[in-house]
Amino acid sequence: MSTDTKRQHYVWRAYLRSWSHNDKIFFKRGDIIAKTSLMNVGHRKVFYRLSELSNIEKEFIFDSIHKIAPSDISSLFDDIQFDLELLEFTNSHPESFNQDYIEKDYNNYDQYIERYHGIIENYGKNLIKCRSLFSLNKCVHEEGILNIMIFLFVQYYRTNAIKEAFVNDKVFEADKKILSKTWNILSFCIAIVEAYNSSNKKLRFKFLVNKTKQSFITGDQPIFNHLNTHFKKCSHDVELYYPLSPQYALLVKFNETNGDQISEMVLDEAAVHYFNKKIIDFSSEFIFSNNDESLCVYKE
Repeated sequence: MSTDTKRQHYVWRAYLRSWSHNDKIFFKRGDIIAKTSLMNVGHRKVFYRLSELSNIEKEFIFDSIHKIAPSDISSLFDDIQFDLELLEFTNSHPESFNQDYIEKDYNNYDQYIERYHGIIENYGKNLIKCRSLFSLNKCVHEEGILNIMIFLFVQYYRTNAIKEAFVNDKVFEADKKILSKTWNILSFCIAIVEAYNSSNKKLRFKFLVNKTKQSFITGDQPIFNHLNTHFKKCSHDVELYYPLSPQYALLVKFNETNGDQISEMVLDEAAVHYFNKKIIDFSSEFIFSNNDESLCVYKE
């Protein structure tokens, strides 16, 4: 296995590139502010490692998913096997998924999930490049709302912060060892269910424009419901915040009936500061910026 594959990123490097220059990015980690290569941040060694699941572990995945999956898609998860047969979901919805189906590799479980992330990242490759309301409109209509939401929820659930929150805080009723072992499969299942559910709601996409001197920062949990105070506390309202660059961000509002489906909002300095503070609150280890001044503002 190559060194690059062993170093598996839970924050997409292509996404962080919007804050970088020559693939170097400013970061804050604790009290340290420095600049480093994109290869050196937002990763863990074989973070997506898989291993064969016991019957108890499979039953745990089935039971957990059937508790949250709507009846019309719950049966799609019945064929989960230790080699990720859950990906049959993509064949069940060909109109909604990229046809480049992941190649099975029974000999390399460390790379299997990472390759699947590559497929999901294709759904968001144009989204992370949006720099105008026009480009966001085009992206949503060409990619489709379901694919956009799959991308966003997979980015939400793929991070180390979410894994630690679910495993250590026992969001699911299960032994910590079982949760840790099954998380790389379970998190994809949860993301698919969340995306399916959200795509049936009244969504509003807000393209946030930052014209202030303070840049949007991002972190190792780049997407979250900003109406929550932390991961375990669930607000009745959902507004997913996802910065796209130092000047632009995306806000997805759920169950919103007012206004156009896709619209633009110019933020003032107080609003930019609010979202930047939320990035810090939800990040577990790193926050990132295109300049050190923006990070110094938030140095405690």
